[in-house]
Amino acid sequence: MNPSDRLRRLIRLPARARTIRTDVDAEIDFHLEATERELIAHGLTPDEARRQARQRFGDVETVRDRLGSLDRHGARRQARVDFGRGWWQDLRRSVRSLGREPGFAAVVALTLALGMGANATMFRVLDRVLLRPAPHVRDDGSLSLLYFQRETPEFGRVTQTSQSYPVFDQLRTQFARFGDLAAWWVTTSSSGRGATARKLEVSYVTPNFLPLLGVRPWAGRFFDAADWEMQGEPTIVVTNAFAASTFGSPAASLGKSVPIGRKSYTVVGVTPPGFVGPDLRPVDVFVSMPTGIGEMIGKEWKTNKNSRWLRIVMQRAPGVSAVQAGAAATTSIRNIGRILSKNDSLVTVVAGSIIPARRPEGAPAGRIALWLSGVSLLVLLVACANVANLLLARTLRRRRELAVHLALGVSRGRMTRSMVSETLLLGALAGVLALVLSVWGDSLLRATLLKGMPWEGSPFELRQMAFVALLVLVAAVLAGLLPALIASRTPLMEALKSGVRDGGGRRRGLRSSLVVIQGTLSVILLVGAGLFVQSFRRASSLDLGFAPDGLLIATPDVSGLATSPEDLEQRWARIEERVRRVPGVASVAQSVTTPFESQWERTILMNGDTLPPLKGGGPYANAVSSQYFTAMQAPIRRGRDFTAQDRKGSTPVAIVNESMSRQLWPGREAIGQCFGTDDVDGCVTVVGVVADSRITAVVDNPPAQFYQPLGQWNPDMRVLMVRLTSVDATSAALNAVRRAVLELEPSLPFVEVRPMTLIVDEQLQTWRLGAAMFGLFGLLGLLVAALGLYSVIAHDVSQRAHEIGVRMALGARRDDVARLVVGSGLRQALGGVAIGITIAWIVSVRLADLLFHTSSRDPVIYAAVVVLLLLVALVASLLPARRASRVDPVTVLRGD
Repeated sequence: MNPSDRLRRLIRLPARARTIRTDVDAEIDFHLEATERELIAHGLTPDEARRQARQRFGDVETVRDRLGSLDRHGARRQARVDFGRGWWQDLRRSVRSLGREPGFAAVVALTLALGMGANATMFRVLDRVLLRPAPHVRDDGSLSLLYFQRETPEFGRVTQTSQSYPVFDQLRTQFARFGDLAAWWVTTSSSGRGATARKLEVSYVTPNFLPLLGVRPWAGRFFDAADWEMQGEPTIVVTNAFAASTFGSPAASLGKSVPIGRKSYTVVGVTPPGFVGPDLRPVDVFVSMPTGIGEMIGKEWKTNKNSRWLRIVMQRAPGVSAVQAGAAATTSIRNIGRILSKNDSLVTVVAGSIIPARRPEGAPAGRIALWLSGVSLLVLLVACANVANLLLARTLRRRRELAVHLALGVSRGRMTRSMVSETLLLGALAGVLALVLSVWGDSLLRATLLKGMPWEGSPFELRQMAFVALLVLVAAVLAGLLPALIASRTPLMEALKSGVRDGGGRRRGLRSSLVVIQGTLSVILLVGAGLFVQSFRRASSLDLGFAPDGLLIATPDVSGLATSPEDLEQRWARIEERVRRVPGVASVAQSVTTPFESQWERTILMNGDTLPPLKGGGPYANAVSSQYFTAMQAPIRRGRDFTAQDRKGSTPVAIVNESMSRQLWPGREAIGQCFGTDDVDGCVTVVGVVADSRITAVVDNPPAQFYQPLGQWNPDMRVLMVRLTSVDATSAALNAVRRAVLELEPSLPFVEVRPMTLIVDEQLQTWRLGAAMFGLFGLLGLLVAALGLYSVIAHDVSQRAHEIGVRMALGARRDDVARLVVGSGLRQALGGVAIGITIAWIVSVRLADLLFHTSSRDPVIYAAVVVLLLLVALVASLLPARRASRVDPVTVLRGD
């Protein structure tokens, strides 16, 4: 064994994998040499001593393999111990280092926390809306919602989600070998009567609905086979939240009675906490469809093939794919359509995701959530770029300290690991703050933009915490890796010889590049915010054809109290007259349908033939009282309003809207024309033309619609349209109108009174969500980018103090120095603006179908974003410029 091997064996330097075999060979050679010397000392010849030494040692190869294996295991174990010890030492050193700069640590942690908090909040929304089924719905991949698509010459592919019960019943029978089907329908009903009545959200379900979704009872049982045949007393299953609020605890609700409508139901089961069905819509109770739906839909609900109200969920049999199930359901429903003489003979069934936001053609809410998630990632990137800039500035300040560490033998790899550990520590602190911010963000979203979405569970969910942990790692890499690499590549001799005038100017370009990146991302965020804000502004100011402000919708259900059609009319007349006397009420009218909530489609006959489908849909029908158009503030363009003479037995009359007038009698006057309907004998004469109204959706063009007098239709279910004298009186009038109705009819079910603006606001939810979240993220990105620009300029001013002092000593004026600093800031901002505008111009076309009457390349919005960012850059540059202009050249030169 040579002297170097002996020395290495003595001090036991850590072995590397590639040197383990060499070490083992040296160890064996050493042992054989020692044995040979001992045998030679006893008188053996060298050859004989060598032979006996090997004989005593045994199989060299076996020993070599065994020792090599032991050494490799030991080396790996030692490497793990050394690695962990090294990281622990780095973390302790990072804590001490950051503890000396608490302000810096706080700024970095807060900056990262803003970016991570935005992403954590959006992840929870995305997780709830797009990634997971509703709580407690067990989907192993076999659950699907059914969508019904039709190809129309006017509108292309139209997707619907509802069907009639006769179609569902036959479809379930024919589909049995491919799986099972269940159906549900959610509506509002009343529990109790009079002043103590309360509104309930009721889900009418087929008895197999809850088991098909994989839901298990929290207490009691669910519906059974007897509920299909309506045997025994009516039973319901209540949600956990309803049971707790009504009866004190879920277990206490079992066996209790709950009045719904005109029936009383016995509670037999309680759902798990948070379960509301496949939709994220609040539900209080589940009612077996056969026992209670007749009150809501009508006695003919089992045979009415023209009323589509059911939504259908499918559980596919093992081995049946969604495509196969959709094809089988398409064949079945087309056969059923031919049997029932319906246009379902042309429908295509799609077995879509159980998650409603992932419907086949893409739900706007789901697509908005995806865009907002991408936008929140941009906010995180802006924050990471800003933090990278701060860390880089700190690295440049510490270059001499780092050079000393390198000179003392610290490896560059260890230096990189130490710097990354600091960033990880800051990221972990930011992650904790981000979780706290996400709780606040969740509360804010639920209170403002997501009011109707059930949101159960802990504010700190395991999936969200895991996502934040992943963000910490990503942020540490994005923000900390570049400064760490620069620190590890610090030129040793140059850094050791550097003085106060050496500001690391060669790194100034890198820091400026990071500022440009922040500006680029901020421009993209602000362009998106501007587009959605403009869309929301235009959608909210759209002419609906009526005035929603100052309009109330009241829903007294008197059908259960009336003993005859005449009694029903008298009760409605008394209620209308009583509400008209409420202070602050200008006019009151009755209506069968409510804009954006309910429409009644009627078959029209022209010259004895059924009218083909009209462009824009319809025609829709409504039965109204004489002051309806006054209450709605919908102007009658030509002709007259309904009068008291338009009643049962008089000549059937109608008022049509402008769309129906143009399509049925193009180029002619509609007044005096007549048409037939499927339930009126003879001709219905047009006596007036009213302005078009949007009734199906804000984004849809007004469809063809006509109105008939209530006296010539006499429907049971109606609503009151209440016009107030002032918009400011809305909140006070809500309770006043409800009290007035209950004073007259104290035994009524729950009387709901809502402002029409609440219904319209639901139509604007998509644009409001986009405008609010894009705007918030855009402002966050702009704020972080402004801080980044300020930090870069301020750092440059401090590092270039000597240069500025020399310039001023040579005659430069303070204004010249200020312009130099401001110009540097504006140049960096302009670089970000140019790149950002280009990217936004290219990407924004993908937003086009989510915008309302707004071009994705609106030049006004792009120009406003450019001006805003340049103004922010100017403000961020002014303070460092002011500081630079006040540099005292004498002090600086003396300090040198």
